[in-house]
Amino acid sequence: MQRAKAYWHVYRTSMREDGANPQRLISGLIQNFIRIWLVVLVYGVAYQFNPNPGLSFANTIWTFGLFFAFVLNLGIRNIARLIDLEVKLGSIEVGLIKPLDWRFAKLCQLLGKSSIEFGLQLVILPITLFIFVGPPDVSFLSPLVVSGLLVLLVFSVIIPATLFTIVGLSAVWTHDAMPIFRIVDKTAAVLTGSFV
Repeated sequence: MQRAKAYWHVYRTSMREDGANPQRLISGLIQNFIRIWLVVLVYGVAYQFNPNPGLSFANTIWTFGLFFAFVLNLGIRNIARLIDLEVKLGSIEVGLIKPLDWRFAKLCQLLGKSSIEFGLQLVILPITLFIFVGPPDVSFLSPLVVSGLLVLLVFSVIIPATLFTIVGLSAVWTHDAMPIFRIVDKTAAVLTGSFV
């Protein structure tokens, strides 16, 4: 229980530091608005020339919106950059001798820094998407599908956190994890269909 409180303290402290920068929050909201607008334009053309799409235009854009919120705004992949920086600065040794698990402390720090922007995106994103493409088709949702999506949501945080922690730790051997980060990041983007 004490460890959970300590991780919660790391999370809250990091969140307070991030909340002190409203210019960055506003620029992040504007960037996401522009991203959504560009995806609407690109996929609008694609859907004009495809007579029988497998997924409706609105559902495609809503999927991209959720992807942007969870991948770009939550920023779990940036844990590799944090770890890489700590290895380059040589401060990883200090983190390893502390009583908290260094990896979880870094993850709490990263989630704390991105949680305000992520929360704002979850509020503003549905409004933006509703204006651009209208409501999604949710006729396929059932309690079983929703429970499956919630399980996938949990794993969509755990798996990238683990993967990019390993990528960041590769800096211990290579002294620079960014080339490996780029390879893994772009491969994941291609395999998930998000590389536009």
